Amino acid sequence: MDCEKFSPNAREIFNEITKYYPPNPWNQPQWTEDGKVFDNGWHDLRKEFDRTWLITWYERLIGSTIVTLAGDRKNKGGKLTRDVFSLKLSKRWIELAVLLKELDFQIETLDLVE
Repeated sequence: MDCEKFSPNAREIFNEITKYYPPNPWNQPQWTEDGKVFDNGWHDLRKEFDRTWLITWYERLIGSTIVTLAGDRKNKGGKLTRDVFSLKLSKRWIELAVLLKELDFQIETLDLVE
């Protein structure tokens, strides 16, 4: 579901998301008040397509990184133990995936569930 503007609850989540989009090297903002973020192009988080695209991007990025790191460990003669899954994953990716899913849920439920 798309929305024209964020509800107060969705706005709180969006404000958390903006912390992950600091100004670029030219000091230009990487997000806008109306709900857009620059993440490999501009994405309007009020739009279901853009939220879904970013959520899927981060989930695939996290999964692909785990598989690559685990494969590398195994190819070097290591075992796939629990510590493989704590390897070098970007905390930013995981936190953004969680926040984007929370924002999507908030918009999709029309703030009926708190």
